[in-house]
Formats: sequence, C-alpha cells, structure tokens
Amino acid sequence: MLKTIPRIWLYFSIFCVVIQFAICSNNFLMAQEREYEDDETIKKEAQEQLAAMLQWSVKYRFGKDLKVGDRVEYKLIGDDNNNIEVELEVTKEERGGVWIVEKFDENEVHMLVDLQTMTLLYLFGYDGEGKRQEPPLLNEKKVSEKIQEVTNIAKASGAAIGWDQVKRQETIKAPVGSLQCTYLEPDFSEDISKNITSEQMAELKKEMRFYFSEDVPKLLPFLNVAVPAIVSSDAYRDMDKGFVKNMDIELIDYSKK
Repeated sequence: MLKTIPRIWLYFSIFCVVIQFAICSNNFLMAQEREYEDDETIKKEAQEQLAAMLQWSVKYRFGKDLKVGDRVEYKLIGDDNNNIEVELEVTKEERGGVWIVEKFDENEVHMLVDLQTMTLLYLFGYDGEGKRQEPPLLNEKKVSEKIQEVTNIAKASGAAIGWDQVKRQETIKAPVGSLQCTYLEPDFSEDISKNITSEQMAELKKEMRFYFSEDVPKLLPFLNVAVPAIVSSDAYRDMDKGFVKNMDIELIDYSKK
C-alpha cells in the first residue's frame, strides 16, 4: 500500500490542473466582477472557457469511425449500485457531422462534431436546473490562447503530467466483462518524482493508468479523461480505442455499431 505522502501526491497530481484552472478562472471572474459588476460579462467569460476546452478536446476525445447508436456509460470506482456517473452517445447525423450528447451531474452537453476534420460545429447544453446554455464557439487563435494559458498554469505549478502509450496488451476486468486493453501510463514531472521512491513511482504509474479497448467506441468523458490530458493530448489523439477505466471511473455498459 502507498504511504500517506505519496497518496496525497497522487491525488494532487490528478486534480491539480482542474483546481488551478478553476482558481485562474475564478480570480479572473472576481476581477471582472469588481471592475464591471456585470453578470453578463462574467457569464460570457465562463462560457468562452468552456467552449475553448470543448473545442480543443474534440480532436482526441472522439473516434473518426463513430456511428449513430454508439454509446458508453461509466460509474465511479467502488459504487456497488452502478449509478451512472457519465454517459456519452452518438444520437443522429446532421450537416455532415454527428450529434454527441454527454450527460453528467444532471448536466447535458450536445455537440455537433465533424468527424472528418475533428472540429466542433455547434454546441449547446442544459445545466442542473434545466436551463439551456449556448456557449459561443471561438476562433482557432482564441482557443489556442486559452488552452495555452491553462497549460502554462499546469507546468508552472510543477504538477504537469505527461502520458506515454504502452501497446502491450493486458486483460482488464470491468462490470461489462473482461476486455483486452492497451493503456496510457503517466510520465511524472521531476517535481513530483523526486518526492517518492522508485518502488512507489512504479505503483503510482500502475494505479493511474488509463485503459482502452478496440471493442469500445471512442467517446472519451470530458472531465475524467480530457482534463488530465491538458499537457500531452497527443497521446490520447493517437489512441484509436475506447476508454475502459482509470482509478476514478469504469465502463458499465456500451454499444458499438
């Protein structure tokens, strides 16, 4: 078992990007509120941040061979009741693309995606109160700027994690059965690796793996998979398989047409 300090590092590593992103956005929004006291300005900035993350992540979250009816459902590790934590489904074709709907925490995100160019064509969603939201799509330059800001924060914090693809096959047991998987393994920054022994490092790497199977459609959850990829998304883009599990969530149902 891992000792307390390495365990803290593990969770810190996984969520630091999310936390730092939230802090950065919150500080900016607080400054905007003090300067303008304008709720619409705050809302606009929050929507732009979300749109940038969703637009940027399309290129490695979804497979080019997706078809209507492809679907995945995940639950939290340790939830014996199999409550759905997040689900994604390809619902229909339109305007040369496909609609992908992601549901999580009583929220819905509807994305019209061109699978040939891997671009987000249209975006809207519903929040936990059922209110429709339509974040405006950004131009490529603005998306790059916003993603670079988040990447710089992650690297400056010393908690940036890269990911290496390991092509060796491993049989993974999940609620849907046993699947042959390859996996992504974390490549820690020096600031993290210097605080733990080589044995603890090996155990951390194994525990933090992201497993993928060609039997599962490639519909990667945004928060659980996309955000941890902020520093090295190429590893995810090159992975042409569907997500099975990591240390947080695991596949409980899927359909591949």
